[in-house]
Amino acid sequence: MKIFTLIALGAVVLLAGCESMPGRVQDRFSVVPPKTQTFAVAQEKAYPAAQLAFKRLDFMLTRHNPSRLEAVSRINSSAAFADARQLVVNVHLQESGPGQTDVELTLREEVSSKAVGGTRQQAMREHSFFGLYFATLQQVLQEQGDLPGSAKP
Repeated sequence: MKIFTLIALGAVVLLAGCESMPGRVQDRFSVVPPKTQTFAVAQEKAYPAAQLAFKRLDFMLTRHNPSRLEAVSRINSSAAFADARQLVVNVHLQESGPGQTDVELTLREEVSSKAVGGTRQQAMREHSFFGLYFATLQQVLQEQGDLPGSAKP
């Protein structure tokens, strides 16, 4: 009976702190919402521009259809840390109105490490790539003359 009481007491102590978990731990297990930007262009014009934006940023397309794209960065290896890192980007294109397309962007980092062992993936909440991709996509759309107020050179 004493063993059962000790086990029950231990379980209560372990579970008592679940609501007070540090923010970093909770962030690792919560869903990361996509970053979204709306462009004044039809989805059929946004799709090829989204592909070209990835190419300009030196990302390789791995999957794509007219509403979704996935691209990966080069693999960055580090001898000092004995790991390899790669960014994986997912884009979802969705028409939000006549001549309006919402571009949703999610980003995750994949790390393969010999020291820790195995591979881990982490969704990125904040990263400079979000702003860089949206700016590149807007530049491509302006160069193609697809955005209102832009003219082809």
